Amino acid sequence: MVAGVGLVASVVLTGCGTDVTRYLDDNRTQYSEASVQDLYGGQWAEFSVQCPRTDAATIAQQLGIQPDQAEDTSERDDYQYLYMRNSAGDVETHSLKVGDVNFCGPAQDNDIDIAGWWPADLKLPFVKPHRKDDWQVDPSALRNALGEVREKREKAQKEAERAQRKERDNHEKQAREKRDQ
Repeated sequence: MVAGVGLVASVVLTGCGTDVTRYLDDNRTQYSEASVQDLYGGQWAEFSVQCPRTDAATIAQQLGIQPDQAEDTSERDDYQYLYMRNSAGDVETHSLKVGDVNFCGPAQDNDIDIAGWWPADLKLPFVKPHRKDDWQVDPSALRNALGEVREKREKAQKEAERAQRKERDNHEKQAREKRDQ
């Protein structure tokens, strides 16, 4: 996916991890699902997560933003960042304490690639292994959800390529017919 059409504005808002935990805790269960749109509003088209120990240059390259628009967590393991992009390409960044909700640990521990932009309406599966534990992304459910998104993207890409071939073939056919006249 090509990142950013238009002006990219980056804003860092702190303390937003408690909003996520509050939303999840309202369900009063040890399993919950939430999308970025559920948590932060329907204006967001895509999101990405920056895990601890990731430098700004790496996340900037993955997201197609300037390094000075990315957070540097290369020396930190207590924060992760949620990047949200609207359809105009504007980006907002929210910091999340790993102790409030852990997007990264379970995914990294299970070799799940979460790099790049994902649909903001994707329901993320969260679990609390024990009632008093912190919320974390459920790795097996996350793997399945991301797999479904990847399959949809591949199918859409194949359909687009098929449509391009068909259009090219039609142009070539019209050009031949015009020459033969």
